[in-house]
Amino acid sequence: LKDQLEDMKKRNQNSQISNEKITQLQRQLDEANALMRTESDTAARLRKNQTESTKQIQQLEANNRDLQDKNCALENTKLRLEKEFLSLQSALESERRDWTHGSEIIHDLQG
Repeated sequence: LKDQLEDMKKRNQNSQISNEKITQLQRQLDEANALMRTESDTAARLRKNQTESTKQIQQLEANNRDLQDKNCALENTKLRLEKEFLSLQSALESERRDWTHGSEIIHDLQG
């Protein structure tokens, strides 16, 4: 009877140790699951941010190409206007010379 009692005490003690170990392992599992959920949420948020950033980069690149095209068109217009300005300036100088020469002739004829 005494041996049976000792055997039952050992089983009870082993059972308590096993229960404590199970409780500890369950707590660790719960913590690991919580950490995994947090990391999964973080990964999903980062993927979403990356997708949004990629879209923004693509939009900025498209805007940049558009601005480069507009800049090229403006440069071409500027060059055309500069040529036109030089041509008009040359024509104006020629007309001034002709006018001055005509004025001198009129002055000489009157004088």
